Amino acid sequence: MKNYLLLPIFLLLGISLWASQPRNENSYQPYHQIVNQPVSLNPLSAAKSANLQRSLIWKLLSERADKYDDTTSAWQFVDSVTYGYTNHGIADTLYELEYLQGSWENYQRVFYTYNNSNIITYGIAYYYDMVNSVWQQDEDVTQTLDGNNNVLQSTYRYWIPWTSNWRNYSQTINTFNSGNSVLTAITQNWDTTASQWANNGKELYTYDANNSTLTDISQTWNTGLTSWVNTFQTLYTNDSHGNHTVYINQKWNGASWQNSNKYLYTYDANNNETEKISQYWDSANVVWVNSDKYDYTLDANNNVTLELDYIWDAINSVWVKNYQYQSTFVDGNKNSTYLSQSWDNTNMVWVNSYKYAYAYDANFNETGYQDFYWNNGNSTWQGNSSYSYTYDANNNKIYELDQKFNTTNLTFENTNQYFYYYGQINVSAINELKNQINVALFPNPSSGNSISLTADMEQNSNVRIGLYDAQGNLVNTAMHQLLTGINNVQLNYGNISAGNYFIQVLDYSTGKSSVLKFVKQ
Repeated sequence: MKNYLLLPIFLLLGISLWASQPRNENSYQPYHQIVNQPVSLNPLSAAKSANLQRSLIWKLLSERADKYDDTTSAWQFVDSVTYGYTNHGIADTLYELEYLQGSWENYQRVFYTYNNSNIITYGIAYYYDMVNSVWQQDEDVTQTLDGNNNVLQSTYRYWIPWTSNWRNYSQTINTFNSGNSVLTAITQNWDTTASQWANNGKELYTYDANNSTLTDISQTWNTGLTSWVNTFQTLYTNDSHGNHTVYINQKWNGASWQNSNKYLYTYDANNNETEKISQYWDSANVVWVNSDKYDYTLDANNNVTLELDYIWDAINSVWVKNYQYQSTFVDGNKNSTYLSQSWDNTNMVWVNSYKYAYAYDANFNETGYQDFYWNNGNSTWQGNSSYSYTYDANNNKIYELDQKFNTTNLTFENTNQYFYYYGQINVSAINELKNQINVALFPNPSSGNSISLTADMEQNSNVRIGLYDAQGNLVNTAMHQLLTGINNVQLNYGNISAGNYFIQVLDYSTGKSSVLKFVKQ
C-alpha cells in the first residue's frame, strides 16, 4: 500500500513503522517521529460531569491497494490494512498484509493505549519475520502526561532481535507554563557505549501575557564543554489577537546574536494573513533588505482566492511580479479550481504554468480532480494525472482510482486503485455537559456561513474552539487568544451540512470548558 495511506494514522497517533525485513546490527537504522506537543481534549472524556450514551457511527474497518500492471493489462494486489477502534472511535490497532507471490502474507501490526482523554500513553509496532514465521517486536513509544494532558516525556525504543532486548533510541522531555504552552523541549539520544541518555538539542520559549510566543531559542549540546550552546533564535512581535506581525531569525556567532532574516505580516479583521514580506540582513550596510512579498486576497468565507508573489528589484527599488495563484471555491470552502501562473517581465503578461480542477457530487463529496501543465510549445493544457473517488449512501469514500496521462496516446491510464470498507461501531456520544465558562452563540439555529460566539473570560487565555457532530467526531478546530472580559469570535461553519452539532470552548489556562448545542439549518 502506498505509504501516504498509512501516514495520517501514524502522524495522529505519534508512532511510525520500519520495513518488515530481518535486520542485522550494522544495517539497523530506525525511523521515528517525536511527539512533543499537547493534544487537544475531546469533550467526550474531558468533561467529568458528562452523561454519556452509546451511538452507532461509521468507521473505516479496512482498505486494500492495487497497482496496474501495464504488461498484463490487469490489476495486481499490493497490500491491505485492517483497523480496530476504542469505545470512543479512535484507532487503537492496525494490521497490515502484503501480497507476495500469489498469496496474502503478514506484514506489520500496531497497537495503541490511550488515557481517559484519548491521548496515547503507549504504542508498539511489530513486523512479521517471514524467515522464522513469527511476529517480531519492532518499535515502541511511551508517553508521560501531566494533569492537563501535556506530554512531559516521550521515549522511543527499538527491539534488537539478535539479543531479544529493547534498546533506547531517543526521548523528548518537555516543560509547560500555566497556559499549557511549551517552555523547554529537550531531545536526547541513547549512548549505547555509555548506556545513558546524551543531550542533543534544546528549545527555550518565552511568552507574552496572552500566551503568544515572544522568543524561541535553539541550542545544541557541546560534549566538549558539557554545556548547551546557542545556535538560532526567533524573536516574535504579536498583535492583540496573538497573530505574529514580525518575527526575526538570528544566528549565534559564538559571542552574540546576528540578524539573518525578517518577516513582516499583515492581517485583516478576521485575523487572516493578507500580506507577508521577507527580508534579509545586509551586514555590510547594517540594514534590512527586501527579498520577497506575498499578497493574499480572500473571499467572504476567508478562502484565499488570489496569491500574488513578488521579488524585490534592488536596482529600481520596486516590487516585481513573480507568480500568481488563483482559486475558486464551492459550498463555502471546497476548492473548485486552482491556477498557477508566472510573470513574463519581457512581454508583461501572465504565463500559464499548471492547474487543478476539482469535481463534487450533490452532497459536496469530492469525486475527483485532474491536474494539467501548460505546454508552451503548442500553447495548450496537457493532462498530467487524474484521481477519481466513489462514495456510498453514507458519504463514505469506498473507491479511489489514480491515473497518469500518457502523452503518446493522449489518454489517462490506470496506475493505482484503492478499496475502502466500512462498518458501524458503538461509541460514546455527548448527552449533556456542565458549562464552566460563560459563553453564548448567535444566531442559533443558523443557516448562514458564520455565527458569533461570545465568551466572558476570567483572564487572558489560550482557548480552543472545537466543533463536533452529534456522534462526537471532531469536525473543525481552531485556537484563539481571548482577553479578560467579553470576547466576540466569528466562527465560519458555512461548509458543514445541516444537522445538530456541539461547540466546545476549552480554556487551556484553567482547564475549564463549556459545550453548547448548535443547530445548522
